[in-house]
Amino acid sequence: MDSAFCSYCGEQRLDAHNRSFKFLITEYIEQITSVDSKIFRTLRLLLFRPGELDYNYHNGARVNFLRPISLFLLVNFLFVIFSPITDFNITLYDQLNLQVYSDWLMPLFQDYLLPNSGLDASNYAAQYNQSVVILSRSTIIIQAVIFFFFVILINHQKNYYSGDHLVFALNLHSWYMIWIVILLVVVKLLMLVVNQLGFHLTFSDWYFGILSVGLGIYTLMATHRLYKKQWWLTLIRTTLLLLALKLSHVIYRLIQFFLVSAVVQ
Repeated sequence: MDSAFCSYCGEQRLDAHNRSFKFLITEYIEQITSVDSKIFRTLRLLLFRPGELDYNYHNGARVNFLRPISLFLLVNFLFVIFSPITDFNITLYDQLNLQVYSDWLMPLFQDYLLPNSGLDASNYAAQYNQSVVILSRSTIIIQAVIFFFFVILINHQKNYYSGDHLVFALNLHSWYMIWIVILLVVVKLLMLVVNQLGFHLTFSDWYFGILSVGLGIYTLMATHRLYKKQWWLTLIRTTLLLLALKLSHVIYRLIQFFLVSAVVQ
């Protein structure tokens, strides 16, 4: 008589019930919504224990959590859908006029990219702005990879490997994308209450200040928990990491410009 479990791998053998569409969908929903699922365990640590996921990975405790790249891609996908913030997919106008490299980029656009495209300026801008939204779904990871190289330089120390630094970079970006969306909702609700009380504050008065402070605190806590250095050294490293994150964002935007321009061409 056949055993209900495979003698080779120990998995339960599939029967007709296990193969039904209803069973597969139900099982998938249970795994996603279970409070003990990998997703919820991973998100709990990511949101409320800065650096804990990174430290677990460093120590080899990985089986109970989503892989860092899987977490990043999942959050990246949801971020693109739900976040109205365009910081990761800025328009052609912003690229050519509002960036630190715009003075260099504008002549390149006017003398080479635009003439070779066969489009007028308005049609080029329309195609660019449409393409950048779509392309940004798969290019945010470029910034995380750029930041990863800075993390190696800033946090280099014995017994920490490139994989540890990459996990730190990926998880920090995963948290940051979630933070952008959560804070957006919280600030809008807070402004609604404050304005009802007779105060008049603009969105940027609250949002971008709190966004930066939250990022700084999270990076500080995550760095301290993963790398286990004295607080004064952690503070120095965190300052350098935040500067590196800003520089990574500038480089990312420049790379994105050329990628989108290639699509439009």
